[in-house]
Formats: sequence, structure tokens, C-alpha cells
Amino acid sequence: MKVYLGIDPGNSGALAILGADVGNTFLYDAPLVSFQKAGGKTGHALSEDGMVDLIRPWVPGNDLFACVEWAQAMPKQGVAGIFSYGTGFGLWLGVLAGMGIPRIKVRPQTWMKTMFAGHGERTKALSVLVAKQLFPNADISLKKHHGRAEALLLAEFGRRTHV
Repeated sequence: MKVYLGIDPGNSGALAILGADVGNTFLYDAPLVSFQKAGGKTGHALSEDGMVDLIRPWVPGNDLFACVEWAQAMPKQGVAGIFSYGTGFGLWLGVLAGMGIPRIKVRPQTWMKTMFAGHGERTKALSVLVAKQLFPNADISLKKHHGRAEALLLAEFGRRTHV
């Protein structure tokens, strides 16, 4: 079966797995591990092992294809946030390559142009709205799950453009 993966690579991102049938949808928050930062604070980073554990069950018997949002700096984004997002982007690409999964890197403007055609300003709220319209049973909300919404839309972008 053809299976599409959509990946929002940030620490607050997600992995969406979409079968050829739109009703066959699975969502996973980015797998994180905790670590001790300087000064005793706890930090979080993506877990490479967790990434593999999420994807591995889908490999046997399926034809996988992944769309990973291309990491780019955003205005008013802090240096630590940019570094974390770029690290996640590289980790996801490495995991996919190591597992032999075909993938594309998709700039936000590209997938949003396709998925938001006819809508207004491209925002996280719009991502959640469009994802809820396309996948009414998906567990997504603006406050907690905009990464899930964007991962779903990336998977759907892959399904529409890479049959």
C-alpha cells in the first residue's frame, strides 16, 4: 500500500502517516527526550531512536514516501529556535535516508500554495482549519497541535502531488 509521511520537523512538530485512503490517518507528536541544561533547567530535543520507532512499523509491506518541511529561518525567531528546527530537519532527513525511504524537502510556500488555495493569509490557525476540514476525525487543536495539522497537510500534499 502507498503510505505518505508528512513531517513538521520542529520540537513541537509531528509526524503524520496517511494511507491511500484519507480515512486511514495516524498522528504522532515529535518524539522528544529530556536533558539537563546549564543552570539546572530541563531541555527537550528530538529523539533519533523515537523517530525510527515511529516509522519502523510502517516499512514492511508498504511503499513509503515522505514530505519534510524545509527548515528556514523566520523573522523574530530566536537563534536557539532556529538551531533546534534546523537540527530536527537534518535528523528527520537522516532517519529517512537511513531507512531507505524516498523523500522530498518542501518549502512552506510550496505546500501551502497547494493546500490553502482559495484561502486567506497563511497562518497556523489556517493550517488547523484546513486540516480539520480534510481530516475531521484528526486530533488537532490550534493551541497544542498546529504541528500535527501541518504534518497532516504535508502528507496530503505528498499524496496529491506524488502519486
